[in-house]
Amino acid sequence: MMKKLALAAGLWAAGTLLVLTAPAQAALIFFDNRADFELASGLSGITEDFEEANLAVGFNDFTASPLNSATDDSIFSFGDIADGLAILSSDDSDVVVLNGILGPTKMVGSGNLDALTILQLSPAVLAIGFDVFLFEPADIAVSVFDDNGLSLGSTTLSGLGEATPNFIGIVSDMSGIARLTIDDLRNGGEIVDNVTFGNAVAAQLPEPGTLALFGLGLLGLGVAVRRRGQKR
Repeated sequence: MMKKLALAAGLWAAGTLLVLTAPAQAALIFFDNRADFELASGLSGITEDFEEANLAVGFNDFTASPLNSATDDSIFSFGDIADGLAILSSDDSDVVVLNGILGPTKMVGSGNLDALTILQLSPAVLAIGFDVFLFEPADIAVSVFDDNGLSLGSTTLSGLGEATPNFIGIVSDMSGIARLTIDDLRNGGEIVDNVTFGNAVAAQLPEPGTLALFGLGLLGLGVAVRRRGQKR
């Protein structure tokens, strides 16, 4: 009887250990509607709209990459950009700033139309959403990475319009989003505006496999206890 109890206890412990250590793969959910993104992420409002840029309507100018809260030049002052966000060009070229060219607001992107626009987040977050503006209709590829540079996933949005806000929202169920690349597949250039990011995402339930392993451990303990009671 003692051996059965020991075996059952070991089975329960193994089940518990698997619950704690079993790897789970992060999943990304992509949105093309800001309202749906805000509902899923728990975030609302705009974190960064680049409206602090010192730039007249109808003009564009360039600022050094990365553009972040430490930028201090003729366009942006120190602290103008939200903490934790940086905008870069994939080829380390300058970041372009537009005012009233693709839309009525100020926006930013890679200064080289052949390069990718990169959004970098430090610390990593569980959700980010933004508007993409294009100079001509195109397809957009968005790739997402964690803070170790590992890919979390990607998506392609087809037939996006020019000079109009095309919303892209991403929510991760587990791994933090540290970096994402935006690629206009026609090399026409991609410009971003109205960035929202943060961690106000509802807690995720354990995966079904994890629950099953935990249940197996409890089942083993229950069987042993029942057999012990029958022998008394």
